[in-house]
Amino acid sequence: MAEVKVGKKTFEVKAVGLKDRCEINDLLIKNMENTSFSIWVEVIEKTTNLKEAEINDLSTDEIIQLAEQCINSINKKKLKK
Repeated sequence: MAEVKVGKKTFEVKAVGLKDRCEINDLLIKNMENTSFSIWVEVIEKTTNLKEAEINDLSTDEIIQLAEQCINSINKKKLKK
């Protein structure tokens, strides 16, 4: 798991497999021109362990920022060992 920070809050991002990563990126690509708010929430649901009530407690800006951070985290280039 990785951690991302939005404002003063820290969130854990799950390690996602290739299938989930593809689904998330496909969702974003399909909706690139007409991004809806629900896409950001779906990204958070797929990449974190946050419950619906916890997501709902976040501001709109925090939800969008968290989703963007989660996307960046799962798409980071993996370093070879």
